[in-house]
Amino acid sequence: MFTGLVNKVNGLKNVANLKFRRVRPEIALVLGGISVLAGTVLACTKTKAAVDAVETSKNELREIKNRVDEEHSEGTPETIRAYTEAYGRLAWKLTKIYALPAGLWVGGMVSIASGHVDLRHQNTNLMLDSMAFKQIVEEYRGRVREEVGEEKEKQLYFGAKEEEIEVLETNPETGASKIVRKKANVLGNSRNGSKFARNFSPQTSKEYDARSYASFFLEARIKELNRQLKREDCPFITINEVYDVLGMKKGFGKCKEGMHWGWTWQPDKPDAPNEIVIERLEGWEQVYNEREEKYIWTPCLRIDFNCQDLDLWL
Repeated sequence: MFTGLVNKVNGLKNVANLKFRRVRPEIALVLGGISVLAGTVLACTKTKAAVDAVETSKNELREIKNRVDEEHSEGTPETIRAYTEAYGRLAWKLTKIYALPAGLWVGGMVSIASGHVDLRHQNTNLMLDSMAFKQIVEEYRGRVREEVGEEKEKQLYFGAKEEEIEVLETNPETGASKIVRKKANVLGNSRNGSKFARNFSPQTSKEYDARSYASFFLEARIKELNRQLKREDCPFITINEVYDVLGMKKGFGKCKEGMHWGWTWQPDKPDAPNEIVIERLEGWEQVYNEREEKYIWTPCLRIDFNCQDLDLWL
């Protein structure tokens, strides 16, 4: 029983230590900022005391000068000692007045610098972990691809299911429409893939025109964005900006994390997200048709991106 209690206490201590190490940079930065601010404010409040000390010292120096002029003792050891003692007393008074504010300010700057270093170390470790995890996932997907084929692997990755559905097809020559049954990838509102995977369809994008045109549209837009990424005046492109270019409607594209996830052109770093790569799978999703008052099957592309956290690279 005692051993179990000790193990439980040690476990809680390790968890607390781990959580503290995780937030230590933020704590150091916040405390450093507070200390610098407190030192600055305290120094301002000490201004009157410093002015009084300087005025007292000026009066003392004036008395010494008057005495020297009366005695014609300029340059004597006694005069030099008197001036030295007067300046020394002033320096000591100012040191006592500003010691605490200066200590707070210096301590705050050290804390900020320490927090910044810890944060850089954390970001470096996160970047290495992210690259290692990405490599593991890609290797795993490669093995699955070899085992079941590329198309089946995409279905598994995006959570698509091959089902038989009824769709309305129109003959382009006669204009006649009829309902046909066919096997297709059912995507629906699947959240499989990365957290930035989206359905690209008439329901989600203002730029979606026709199924045959959608893939060409995506390739053209991504190609143009990659050219833009390599320009000197474009340090990075976020995933939210890509959603805008693809015409994603409100609620189907942008997200909070998309403001700092994306790509940056750093050719000297091969592991950096230097190129926008899009992965897609053709499928169908059910969309409610208000005119017919029922759900109908609509063509759709499930798209995903190779973006990374820009905070790790910039």
